[in-house]
Amino acid sequence: MLAYPMSSDKVATTLPTFCVAKGKELAVKEFHDAYEDAVLEPDLLMIYTDRSKSDKGTAVAWTIEECGMTEGARAFATPAVWSIVECEIFAIVAALRDIRLDFDGWISIFSDCIPAIMCIAQMESEGESAGMWDTLTLLFNRFSKVRVSWIPGHHEIAGHKMSDTKAKEPVGGVMHVRNWAGVLVML
Repeated sequence: MLAYPMSSDKVATTLPTFCVAKGKELAVKEFHDAYEDAVLEPDLLMIYTDRSKSDKGTAVAWTIEECGMTEGARAFATPAVWSIVECEIFAIVAALRDIRLDFDGWISIFSDCIPAIMCIAQMESEGESAGMWDTLTLLFNRFSKVRVSWIPGHHEIAGHKMSDTKAKEPVGGVMHVRNWAGVLVML
């Protein structure tokens, strides 16, 4: 059994902004507006996350785009007992860890899991979300301009579609534990 910390001494110097549009059509429109800006803006990365589940197990994937070009797409198996929220949060953490250290622009993260977005938005340094706070504050302090947005799944958005496809590859695989900045992370 894992014991999660119930408090954290880490301080968030910056927190992301959150956007959950009211309705799929508005969310898709907001995405397309942001995408048009991203293609022209060299200081903007777009991250798409997704989870896949089958009778073989679960996995997550993320795709990173810069100037409209895919910079990377990765996927990992996750424990079959993880909820969709845990998987999506893991994908967001892993994607942020993949960004080069010298990046200083805006990062737009797109997830199709509203509960995961809300969980991150409501995390606190005390209580049940203290462990998540420990991990995410390291990343949010490293990247000061982060926006987390909901994007409806299965709406033919290329980056999200790539993450969806990529997430199916490692289903049923095995995770490996790594120590990252004092925090145990499964990869």
